[in-house]
Amino acid sequence: MERFDGRVQTEPVVVDCTGSEEGVKTGVFIGNCKGPNLCIQIKGKVKNITVSNCDQCGIVFDNCVTTVEMIGSKRCQVQALEIAGSYVVDKCDRTQLFLA
Repeated sequence: MERFDGRVQTEPVVVDCTGSEEGVKTGVFIGNCKGPNLCIQIKGKVKNITVSNCDQCGIVFDNCVTTVEMIGSKRCQVQALEIAGSYVVDKCDRTQLFLA
C-alpha cells in the first residue's frame, strides 16, 4: 500500500490478513504515506512489515513473525499488539516503538 494521505483518509486503513495460513507467508509494504493522523491497522499474522518514507503515520499490527523495518520515516509510531520478532530502524527521525 502506497501514497495514502491523512488529510483525505479519515478512517483507519485496514489490511486484513486473517482467515488462512497464507497470512504467515505475506509481507506488508507501506510506502510514501503522509499524515497527519493517518492510522494503518494490520490484522492477523504476517511474515514481515516494511515502512518506507512515511511521515506522521501510526501503524498497529497483531502479529509479525520475522521483522518490522522502519526506513527513512519521520514522526511515525509502531505498535505491536501481540508479538513481533525483531525491529530494524534505519534513518528515521522521532520514531516511537510500542513493544508488546
